[in-house]
Amino acid sequence: MKIQLSSIEIHYLVQELQSLIDAKIDRIYQPEEKELLLQLHLPNQGRKIMRIYVPSFLYMIENKPEMDSEPTEFCSLLRRRIENARVRAITQKNYERIIEILLETKEHKYNLIIELFARGNVILCDEKYTIIAVLEQHIMKDRSLKIKETYKLPIREYNLFELTKEQLSKLLLNSLQNAAVKSLAMDLGTGGIFAEELCLQAKINKSKKPIDFTTDDLDALFSAIKKLRAKKLRPLLVLKDNKLEEVVPFELGYYKDPSQNDNSYTFEKTDTLNAALERYFSAGIKKKSSAIIKFEKEMQKIQTIINEQQTLVIEMEKKEYETRQKAEIIYNNYRLIDNLLKELKEITQKHSWATIKEKLKGHKLIKSVDGKEKAIVIELNE
Repeated sequence: MKIQLSSIEIHYLVQELQSLIDAKIDRIYQPEEKELLLQLHLPNQGRKIMRIYVPSFLYMIENKPEMDSEPTEFCSLLRRRIENARVRAITQKNYERIIEILLETKEHKYNLIIELFARGNVILCDEKYTIIAVLEQHIMKDRSLKIKETYKLPIREYNLFELTKEQLSKLLLNSLQNAAVKSLAMDLGTGGIFAEELCLQAKINKSKKPIDFTTDDLDALFSAIKKLRAKKLRPLLVLKDNKLEEVVPFELGYYKDPSQNDNSYTFEKTDTLNAALERYFSAGIKKKSSAIIKFEKEMQKIQTIINEQQTLVIEMEKKEYETRQKAEIIYNNYRLIDNLLKELKEITQKHSWATIKEKLKGHKLIKSVDGKEKAIVIELNE
């Protein structure tokens, strides 16, 4: 059961979305917290509707569903900024599950960014990528999704559609995954089905450890990757027992290989990938599937843990910096502190702490004396 679009599917989906260039945004709706509808008007073609549901999918629908909800603050801001804007470009960013729509009004240019991974997000930036509005604000270790911050892409080292054999070798050698199929799915970002397909076409045991790959394995896998990225878009609906199981942008040997499954799959061709996705996900307009609900709950738990860990890391880094600064100050004033401690040791042998406290009033370095704890507080300049 498909829960999210993969980077490969987004690559082909963006190709189809090029038909929306020069369309004007007529209206924006937000039927649910994580759902947006962009109603567009395309010259000589009429109304088009883009359905965005983060973090799961984006596709075009034929008819706008009935809605009675009031626009949220986020939706209202989008309406003020980008209604009547023209679509000037639609791209996939950095081979990530990120789609960027460049919009232009008479006065301004905007970048509408849709993130279809993790918890998902929709971000509106100006032309310099300063964040104007964000569906959900997040602070992460390597980037921050907050108003007035500069939008930064997640770091991805490898791009399937530009990957060289040398990069593939490096990826496998440095992979922390215990199986080739997992390395391809996670390190290269292909997703599960396409990772299975690459192993099948390369005739490599998908459970083989990446570090154990031979030169022949590497050659076969790279050849399979080249063949996959050369495929033309021919979308299919995959059915099992007459129930929709999957949407794929082209035919995959995985579904026909008896060693991989029970060979009970059937297929339906569609004119476009958008049409296939609309049919597949259309039930979600009225009611989310139990799989999506479960997935969202799990993602919420995971994201909460990640946020807590990132906050802890930031706090620890701050404490580490402060401790290092203090240590440097102490080091730079070592002789002064050492002499002060020696003098204090001699004084305590002759006088009480009450007398010492009285005598040290107004001292340049010593700011306070605690007779009970037999301690002093000194202040040093950086």
